[in-house]
Amino acid sequence: MGLEIFTLRERPDLRPLIFASDLQSVWPEFMTHSAAAELYFAPWMFDRYLDYAFAGVADGKVVARAFSVPFAFNTGGRTELPDGGWDQVIRWAHDDRMIGRAPNALSALEISMLPEARGSGNSLALLGAMKACAKDLEQCSRRCDRTKSIYSHARRCATTSTRCVPMVFRSTPG
Repeated sequence: MGLEIFTLRERPDLRPLIFASDLQSVWPEFMTHSAAAELYFAPWMFDRYLDYAFAGVADGKVVARAFSVPFAFNTGGRTELPDGGWDQVIRWAHDDRMIGRAPNALSALEISMLPEARGSGNSLALLGAMKACAKDLEQCSRRCDRTKSIYSHARRCATTSTRCVPMVFRSTPG
């Protein structure tokens, strides 16, 4: 199965399809009510992350989705990945945005696929899309003036078909 991967900035028409019940059902219901999840997935917040959200399309059907979030790392005491995992990195990204701190890293939040898309390397393709975007993000943070908007970079990232780097977080004990 050949998978085409698009950011939601590239293909906003796919946004409702990645939240359709077949893909949405892979997450337990309680995950959709997390305060941290609201900082990313609430409609007024999610618009900020369209360059880091992906749809995988095969034969004209959305069969996969992936979400990632940019954040600042190796700054402000952030020298290790957070013990708070997914929730904490979303909070970091939110805090960074609120104070205008430029992101220089990207965390994968989710890769989900319908059963027919599994087992053929599609998850690696989605990780590759994230990795390409993160590499571009890191290069941009090194060469761009910190006062420039990350969105100018994100628009360039989307228009050049580069995409985003997963980071693996430690699970919290217990």
